[in-house]
Amino acid sequence: TLLPLFENLPPTFSASRDPNTTENHLVPTLIFLLSSFLRNHPDNCEALLKMNGVKVVANSLMKHKNEPAMKVVRFCKPAATQLVDAMMDLRSATNILPELEDHVLSTLLFNIPL
Repeated sequence: TLLPLFENLPPTFSASRDPNTTENHLVPTLIFLLSSFLRNHPDNCEALLKMNGVKVVANSLMKHKNEPAMKVVRFCKPAATQLVDAMMDLRSATNILPELEDHVLSTLLFNIPL
């Protein structure tokens, strides 16, 4: 599964104010990757819902909110925009299972401070 990737964000790299650096795109890239595993795959969506994976992602983002991978969204508009786009893509990828889509909306989009 992909969920351990969210739990193990590298703590040592330093986020840059340069929007083109790869470290600024780590979290959005992981969310886009998760979206690809869910889009048009009802079995994967059901598994994520069953194991409460959206909450795992949300908890990890909150746990790492002071790490460079998340702090960068507070001062780098392109990084913040990409993170919101990734979360919206995740919402879109889960629309085949309305209960999971609602969980993404209520847990990630409305409750994660950016």
